[in-house]
Amino acid sequence: MFWTVWWNILDFMIVFLIILSSVIPYIGQRREIFAVIRVIRAFRILRSVSSLTSLNVVTHTMVKSLGDMLNILFVLILFMFVMAIAGVTLFDISELETGHFQTTFDAWFVLFVCVTQDGWVSIMDEFRPDADDRSTIKQQYFILIAIYLMSGVAIGAFVFTNLIVAVVVANLEIAVQELRAEKLLQDNPLEFHVTLF
Repeated sequence: MFWTVWWNILDFMIVFLIILSSVIPYIGQRREIFAVIRVIRAFRILRSVSSLTSLNVVTHTMVKSLGDMLNILFVLILFMFVMAIAGVTLFDISELETGHFQTTFDAWFVLFVCVTQDGWVSIMDEFRPDADDRSTIKQQYFILIAIYLMSGVAIGAFVFTNLIVAVVVANLEIAVQELRAEKLLQDNPLEFHVTLF
């Protein structure tokens, strides 16, 4: 029964690593590893999560949501990779005088800036033609880069962020329903309840 509860397994691993870190320095010379193992002791505080019901529900929700969030993140990375290839194809032109789209990684970083919404306007301003600059290439590409960056912000930041929030909210609803069913069983243990799984 002890080994079926994940908190007990986590607690055992932490205590085992603590004991291991205090025994092994006498055997070997690698002290950097033991410093890392000693830092793991801080994770024992996670044990207190199981005593607080609301924090326990939030923790279980995040753990249950992790797989779905990783799937959404994978789709986001694929989307950004496709957009990065399109960015290199469209904007790697010497007349634009920018280093943002020379490689796929550079273009992917521009899209990462769009998803985080931190500095994408300054990237767009680099493409903005000056008032005295009447080159038609910069004017044509400014409209295209504005559409490119705004679509990166709209799809990357808003759509994928809302998908992650939707996954967490759906799993939170399931966790609250499970908690209510468990509490109902604890309140009246003699009553027979049918649970649907």
